[in-house]
Amino acid sequence: MSLEEVIDWMDARKDKYYRIGWVYLKSTQDIEDAFHNTILKAYENIKNLRRLESLEAWITKIFINECRAIIKKRGKLELLESVDVGISFTDTDHLELSELLNSLDLAHREVVMLKYLAGYPLNEIAQLLDIPVGTVKSRIHRGLRLLRVSMEKEVQYEL
Repeated sequence: MSLEEVIDWMDARKDKYYRIGWVYLKSTQDIEDAFHNTILKAYENIKNLRRLESLEAWITKIFINECRAIIKKRGKLELLESVDVGISFTDTDHLELSELLNSLDLAHREVVMLKYLAGYPLNEIAQLLDIPVGTVKSRIHRGLRLLRVSMEKEVQYEL
């Protein structure tokens, strides 16, 4: 696969990678950096890909790792202050959802956001994060339970 083919392939899926990038980085400039680094790494390592059918999962994994590397460089984790994934929230709803999601630890927040905001199926999340599907399921279950508890507390405070 040539560099031009990798670029064309990535450009055709740019919206998908930007949605994922917002989950992690919430910065257009950082997402662009991760996107371009992913193109370069994919091109440099495409010879190591065993099956072409795995290309999308492989590149997505590279992209997520690039996002994580940028987060490490920044020295802080700030997830989902303003996510644009095609879900319509009022400003108040968006702020409350953002605060609730940010109250989760990274492991739970990551799987919940990849599942419900980026739309990935469980098996793909497991592949992307290098964890078993059972772990993805349990993290989602626990993350949603923690969100539910937090929401119930919010409602009690409002009453």
